[in-house]
Amino acid sequence: MQRMQVDDIMIDTLPQLLRHEDRSSMAFSLEARVPLLDHNVVEYGLSLPDRLKVRDGWSKVAVRNAMEGLVPEHVRWRKTKLGFAAPDRHWLTKDLRPQVSELISEDLRASRYIDPVALRRWYHSPEAGRANEESYLGLFRVLSVEMWMRAFDVS
Repeated sequence: MQRMQVDDIMIDTLPQLLRHEDRSSMAFSLEARVPLLDHNVVEYGLSLPDRLKVRDGWSKVAVRNAMEGLVPEHVRWRKTKLGFAAPDRHWLTKDLRPQVSELISEDLRASRYIDPVALRRWYHSPEAGRANEESYLGLFRVLSVEMWMRAFDVS
């Protein structure tokens, strides 16, 4: 378990989350803090035995126990804590569909990186509505690159 935690901290999850936090705070000229990322807190958390990390299907056991009497029980033991998930699929297939359709119908500056014909065919096909989140993340990235290339007149 400790090896997985170190990988999350050093390689996988944490760097990605910090990049998002940094970009979002800078975009709005905000000073952001991540106080639980203090190296002493992280080292202490890593040093805890596994039984204080996960037990009987519950994660963050040590934190939940430490919050006894400070946080209401229904909050302390809820399993529904989820991060914010943006409704990418809904935005790209419903709310922004006219804009996306118009954007990809034109000559794409990003055509050296993607196949515009395949992109259009996929986006307007029934399978696009059933695609997984990774597909929409890919579409979002393509659209971002395309809009960036247009905004900065990159060909």
